[in-house]
Amino acid sequence: MTLCAAACLAALSAYDGGASAPSDSGSSANRTAQPFAPAPSDSAKSGSDFRTEVLFSDDFEGGLSEFSGYVDKGTAKISAVSGADALSGKQSLCLDSMGSSQEWILAAELGKNLKLEPGKAYTVEFKYRLADASNQSSNNYVSAAGKGGKFYARSIFAAAPGQSGSARFAFILPPDAEDAALRFSSHGACRTI
Repeated sequence: MTLCAAACLAALSAYDGGASAPSDSGSSANRTAQPFAPAPSDSAKSGSDFRTEVLFSDDFEGGLSEFSGYVDKGTAKISAVSGADALSGKQSLCLDSMGSSQEWILAAELGKNLKLEPGKAYTVEFKYRLADASNQSSNNYVSAAGKGGKFYARSIFAAAPGQSGSARFAFILPPDAEDAALRFSSHGACRTI
C-alpha cells in the first residue's frame, strides 16, 4: 500500500478517551466529520470535559525532518515538492511509490517516536492531491494498524489521478491496540502530495 498521500499532514490530534459520544443534537456536519469524538463546540454545550493534545502538526515549510523522524517503515520515496506542485505555501510532502510493482504498497508507517494509545480517540487531518498513478486509479488509504496486518481503522481518501481535497479520519483505538501505528498506503503505485 502506498498512500503516498499526505501532502500537508495538518494535525494528528488525540482526544480524551473518556469524552462522551456525539448526541443527536448539533449539526450533522459535526457528527459526520467526527463520528467518534464530539466537536469542541458540541462538548462545550454539553458540559463534558474535552481536551485536545496535538501529537504532530507540520506544514513542511521547514523541511521534512520532523515527519521523517516518525517514519518507522515504508517503501515510498519521501520528498518535498515546491512551486506549482505544492498544495500550499512553498513546499509540500510527497510520498512516491511509482517505481513499485507491488499491488499493495505501504508508503509510510509513523510508528517511531509517535505512540498511539489504546482506548483514545484520534483525528488525522491533511490536504492531498493524487498526482500520478501507475494504473487508471490507485486507492490511497490512511489507517491505524498493528503487527501481522491487523487493522484497527482504515479510510480511503483518494483514488483517481488529479483528485485533491482535504481528508479527515477519526477513530478510537480498541483496548487491545498496544502496537498501533498510523499508516499511509495505496492499492497500486502512485505519487501523492
